[in-house]
Amino acid sequence: MISSQCVASFRGGLVAEVTVVALSVRKNAPRPGTLFLFLATSMALATDYGRHHHAAYAVAGAMVGVGAYFPSMAIQRWVIEPTDKPFVG
Repeated sequence: MISSQCVASFRGGLVAEVTVVALSVRKNAPRPGTLFLFLATSMALATDYGRHHHAAYAVAGAMVGVGAYFPSMAIQRWVIEPTDKPFVG
């Protein structure tokens, strides 16, 4: 018999990670990115379904993931991408 403490569930940190990955993939490849977003949502729902973590953990994890994605994309757009162009001068 498996004890309830051995049952795997997805914590808020994992939800944050898969949310960032899903948004990043969706930016460059919309179709697979949609699948990744579906899987990220499934992981967030699995957090609460097993009754081992509160839904607030999943919601907070998703918020952290989204909160990390947008500033990182802004940094990429303003800092990294302009330096990809060859220096002319």
